[in-house]
Amino acid sequence: MDIHFNDTQPADAPAGTLFEVITDYADYPSFNPALVKVQVVKKDDTGAEFVADRKTKIGKRVRAYDRYERRDDFVIERTYEGTASARCTWTVRPVGASHSTLTIDASQSMGPVRGLVMRPFLRKLFYGINFKPFIEEAERRARTVKAYPPDASAATLLSGPTGKATP
Repeated sequence: MDIHFNDTQPADAPAGTLFEVITDYADYPSFNPALVKVQVVKKDDTGAEFVADRKTKIGKRVRAYDRYERRDDFVIERTYEGTASARCTWTVRPVGASHSTLTIDASQSMGPVRGLVMRPFLRKLFYGINFKPFIEEAERRARTVKAYPPDASAATLLSGPTGKATP
């Protein structure tokens, strides 16, 4: 049985910021409550390998391999050790300068009985740990950049985004 999920959700953050969040593996536990620890085994311009310890009922520890493609969109092809049929594609598409969308297309094959039992759990996993934490963190980072632009002076950084001195 083939189990397939595909969804697209908007983000009030630039595509580059959303891509940075998705590939900021070591920081996952700070914004994704389903993750306990992430160890980055390897990361470079072409992709990454990481091991994630999760609080989920299934797949408590996963080793994932990401391969990056950068065209008009940012694309991450993710596969998992020990589950040859499980794969997903994360596509970050720019929508203007300060917005983007995240599309995740995930699939896995398994036997029909196991598939019927696992489908609801995999659906909950797909929607529960993939979209909301990453989009919310990208939006938070985008707001921080707006409040503190990269060329902000030290005085601006010390005074905070309102211009008032912070304690």
